[in-house]
Amino acid sequence: MKVTAILVTSLLVLGLPMAALGQATESGQISVLVQNQAITLVEDAALSFGTILPYGRPGFIRINTNGSASVNAVHQSAPGQAAQWSVTGVPNAPFDITLPANGTVTVNSGSFSMDVDTFGHNQGSQPVLDGAGERVFLVGATLRVGANQPAGTYTGTYNVTVTYN
Repeated sequence: MKVTAILVTSLLVLGLPMAALGQATESGQISVLVQNQAITLVEDAALSFGTILPYGRPGFIRINTNGSASVNAVHQSAPGQAAQWSVTGVPNAPFDITLPANGTVTVNSGSFSMDVDTFGHNQGSQPVLDGAGERVFLVGATLRVGANQPAGTYTGTYNVTVTYN
């Protein structure tokens, strides 16, 4: 029995170098270039609802991202325009556009105001900067006109945020 155990142990020890010859291990290289380029946003053209005449009942005017207008209970005597924004950043990078939520933006003329809501842009759900790191997009919204809205020049601001996605 002792001889068999010695023989088996010897065969195992002799077999180990053969198993080691059947494998190899090397170290591979890893690299990454981290880009630290800011994304920037510039308003090229302001959102305008043009010149309007209310009809004595609540209405609205919607400026679409293609610049066309949809009106209800309001006469538009001078056209408005969609806002135009320019984004720059890392070429071919995806980004998100965040526009105001409903109920957060108003335009004012003295103590009178109107709500602006349903903001939208023309870049779909997954905008991407082009090969030069640029993209232009348009923003439209809806102006809620009150019944017998007082005359005046109404102004306000809204926030647009772009972030790498």
